[in-house]
Amino acid sequence: MSDPRTGQLSLTQPPPPGELAGAGDISERQGTKLNLIATWSQKRSDLLEILSEKCVGSWRSRGY
Repeated sequence: MSDPRTGQLSLTQPPPPGELAGAGDISERQGTKLNLIATWSQKRSDLLEILSEKCVGSWRSRGY
């Protein structure tokens, strides 16, 4: 679960509840960071979708 050399939690598989409670502060911060990244990428994909629709729409109106 945790890397014995660094003592950091591995992100490949979720740690057991006991280990999470022990790491507490660090894992909470990591979770918040991951949430921010997920939210940001979701907004970004929505934005790209809107932009591409506008571009495709304007290209179609020009007859491309």
